[in-house]
Amino acid sequence: MHTEIIKQELIASIFLAVLWLVACANTRPPPDLTGLTPFPSPIVHEIVPLRAAIAAVISPQRTVASYTSPLQYVNTKLKMIEIVENEGVHQTL
Repeated sequence: MHTEIIKQELIASIFLAVLWLVACANTRPPPDLTGLTPFPSPIVHEIVPLRAAIAAVISPQRTVASYTSPLQYVNTKLKMIEIVENEGVHQTL
């Protein structure tokens, strides 16, 4: 019985090896890449500033004072922040 299992495993291994050799055979020539044209260059869009909207929730003066300093710091790094002051939360959304 033990030899029967070994025989079946040997037949299965040979079958898988033949199947692998047939499936992986390179029968097609490589594609011709000489007539290809390059992709067009990407469209350059206008740089739009990052808009930071500040909505006064409790006190307009305190809210603007709290956010102005960090936004100015980020603006020194990015050079493209526009601070927009709104009257309330409903205009920010």
